[in-house]
Amino acid sequence: MKRTWLLIGLLLIGMVVPMMAQENKSFADRLMFEINMGAGVKQHGITPITATFNAGVNVTKRFYAFASVEGMTGLYKNGAVKTYERAANIGGGLGYNLWTNKSGSDALDLKASATTTVGGSNWKNTAYTVQLVEYLGAKNSSVKPFFGLGYRYIDSHHSAFANYGNVYVTIGLRF
Repeated sequence: MKRTWLLIGLLLIGMVVPMMAQENKSFADRLMFEINMGAGVKQHGITPITATFNAGVNVTKRFYAFASVEGMTGLYKNGAVKTYERAANIGGGLGYNLWTNKSGSDALDLKASATTTVGGSNWKNTAYTVQLVEYLGAKNSSVKPFFGLGYRYIDSHHSAFANYGNVYVTIGLRF
């Protein structure tokens, strides 16, 4: 299994490096950073809320890859008491620019990501997200606000929580 992932990684690097050489931008100009807050619709008594930081690189003009660090809180009711469980997740994802308007100020991207729990988190899980993200703002602006709408599936490894799959909304800033 480890060999398979290693081969896939080497293959991707082999495909990405030539594409990066075709871009005229420096590596620093292709970097992007995002911070966002997200929330899901309540299902099985759980309402997930997230705070996420993404750091990525534009591989081509339309395609980008990113690493993700996420703090997740699962709000739920235990009897008559409202309580929560927390998780610290890391992972990554891919994005593709589907549309940019002629002035370059607005863009619509399709993003997919996967994260998994690390450390001594109470709520062990693996989360998969697919979403459409609308970026707003001036073409040359260094900060662009965005909002996203998509689907999130959380494979819960916690005896008190069932697996979760529902609508997921995000709002944030890209630098």
